[in-house]
Amino acid sequence: WVYPSPDEDGMYHDLSRFQKLAVATNSAFTALADPMRADAVAALGEVTGTMALRGMRNKMINDSIGQRILSDKPIVNQQSIHFDELQKCGTNTFGAAYYSFMEAHGFDPEGRDVVKYIEDDELSYVMLRHRQCHDYWH
Repeated sequence: WVYPSPDEDGMYHDLSRFQKLAVATNSAFTALADPMRADAVAALGEVTGTMALRGMRNKMINDSIGQRILSDKPIVNQQSIHFDELQKCGTNTFGAAYYSFMEAHGFDPEGRDVVKYIEDDELSYVMLRHRQCHDYWH
């Protein structure tokens, strides 16, 4: 048995259950040893989160705004979030809180890991969207 290697597109295609278990185990131990290893946390979520992602997608499908998000597939990046403008937002606004959180932690909206272990395009987008919106909830 060989630990999976990515294809030229950076994706891990057709992993067996055993390979997914190996990725999950390795990622879990790595994340426990060093919770700052976002790559390990991301990989663990991808190989173990299929049911949760399907649930999120189904909720989005059953909501008009969710349907639009799935259709348009907006991305949180430096083109869609203008940090220089957020810095100017008044106190007690979402923009100011988001800017302060990202600045205080040295985060970049484009700094989230690329989805590597989810082959379904729609579920892959749901995972990416979840990662990108995660910082909003802080």
